[in-house]
Amino acid sequence: MVITGEFIQRGSMGQVLDWILVYRSAFLLNYVIALLFLLLIGTFFRNIYFSVGLYFFMGFFLILLNKYKMKFLEDPIFPWDLMLYNQVINLFPQLYKAFNPFLLLPLLLIPLLGIYLIKKLPSFKLNAKVRIICGLVSVLLLAGISFYKSTPMEYVLKTLNITNKTWNQNENYSFNGLYLSFLMNLQSAVVLPPNEYSEEKIDSIVSSIGGKNPAVASISTPTDAVMEKPNIIFVMNESFWDPSLLNKVSYSKDPMPTVRSLQNSGNGGWIISPEFGGGTANVEFEVLTGLSMNFVPSGSVPYQQYITRSTPSLASVFAEKGYESIAIHPNDKWFWNRDEVYKHFGFKNFLSIDQFKNPSKEKRGTYVDDKEVTKSIIEQTEKSDKPAFIYAVTIQNHGTYYYPSTNKPNYPIDVKGNISDEVKEQLHVYSNGVNDGDTELQNLINYYKNSKEPTIIVFFGDHLPYLGNAYDETGYYSSATGLEQIRNMSKTPLVIWNNFGKEVNLPQDTISTSFLGTYLFDLAGVNTPLYYKFLEEFRNKLPGYKMTMKMDNQGKLYLDTPESLSELENQYRLLQYDLLFGKQFAKDKLF
Repeated sequence: MVITGEFIQRGSMGQVLDWILVYRSAFLLNYVIALLFLLLIGTFFRNIYFSVGLYFFMGFFLILLNKYKMKFLEDPIFPWDLMLYNQVINLFPQLYKAFNPFLLLPLLLIPLLGIYLIKKLPSFKLNAKVRIICGLVSVLLLAGISFYKSTPMEYVLKTLNITNKTWNQNENYSFNGLYLSFLMNLQSAVVLPPNEYSEEKIDSIVSSIGGKNPAVASISTPTDAVMEKPNIIFVMNESFWDPSLLNKVSYSKDPMPTVRSLQNSGNGGWIISPEFGGGTANVEFEVLTGLSMNFVPSGSVPYQQYITRSTPSLASVFAEKGYESIAIHPNDKWFWNRDEVYKHFGFKNFLSIDQFKNPSKEKRGTYVDDKEVTKSIIEQTEKSDKPAFIYAVTIQNHGTYYYPSTNKPNYPIDVKGNISDEVKEQLHVYSNGVNDGDTELQNLINYYKNSKEPTIIVFFGDHLPYLGNAYDETGYYSSATGLEQIRNMSKTPLVIWNNFGKEVNLPQDTISTSFLGTYLFDLAGVNTPLYYKFLEEFRNKLPGYKMTMKMDNQGKLYLDTPESLSELENQYRLLQYDLLFGKQFAKDKLF
């Protein structure tokens, strides 16, 4: 089963043999896990033929799920995916077209073979003592591997030089194998309450925040501002970054002139993204909720695992202040479970690919052009009687960055440099995608500059692009080490612009995505909820807040949060647990 699973995942027996030879320890652990599952199933069913048949059926079913998830979503199968059966149902029409019927044969033959063996072969049943011993051993070892951070298995994995690469799950499954990676990811599916979590503790934190901010402590404080409420437009541009930061490379013109001009004029800066090369949903999670990926298990995806009920977000906060909250993304609504998540966040409307009529894909051929998102944003603000809160996510500049299989496009920006042809091609495609995103920002600004409706635009990149060897060949990755390197691989451009001449007041030039919302309330002329007052305090002291790096208000970098801010961090952690997993004691008091 281990070899079959790796063969279907990797595509050739040669690659499987290479993996076994290079990653012997990982292969053996996959074998042990497969054996333990078989023993565990045998614990519940006395008949050995039935147990083996069920084991093979379940194992092969998992292998097929992994294969087709990789095919359509470019992500391996995770434990929490098994709960998202609605996504499988939504994918079924595409699965049906692409499904190889020969792969279905084992699922049909295994039960038939099991029935035959049960009827024809002599009865062979394990006695109760053996089953109990096998069951206990299996449960203990499987649990030890699943929750390795809390068991002696952590030492075993370190000794075997096995690392759970949660930041790059495709690489994780490639190195560690399907069964081991799947099991190690179980750790992030379980979140236990912090030791101090209680209603009394949450109330004391809320009281402390209210005491520091008496002007907004009362929930009866009026929220209507004297000025007309402005539209608030977020554009999270897929993989938007500044490619001119790479050494050894030059471009025939600046890929992002609009963003650079706004940054230089004080209307922009940089964000610290929690992700690299992917994981867009986790960036959205931080921006929309003000919650932090620091307080969820490494490798988790809150959109797919944790957002299962009403959760306060910028969408719900501004909806309560009289806004119409709209999400826009020209992709399938089930992707990253957005359809359900956006409902829990309080969005009134979600415009997915189904609402885009014959959208242009001329730039990439596969993904909808950024200009289609710009058109949709303008249409929504024009037809809304209320001020609009819009969260738009583009997709045009999604990787991978290669020329179409037909003809090389006539891109306006040329790339030169002492780099390989492959990297040059990637940068050529990518930098022109950045230029398209920058152009669409300018188009939005041009439109709302002449609009009678006051409008705020927040534009940023969700994470750095995955450019293969580009970072190594240009020396960008090696240009810094340690925490500086982490910061370099996390920073993407940020712009905050408005058409009514109000100063943005961006005191830090680099902030984490969790704190983006804190700049909106004063700018929009509406009262700031207590929760965002708390985030302001945290941001002012520790504006860079990422799991692997912290940055204080002087730009100094830390691996761990400074001791002087540990209590503030603990309050943040407890509030997040309450709002995301707990009983939401603070929800009505903070928002």
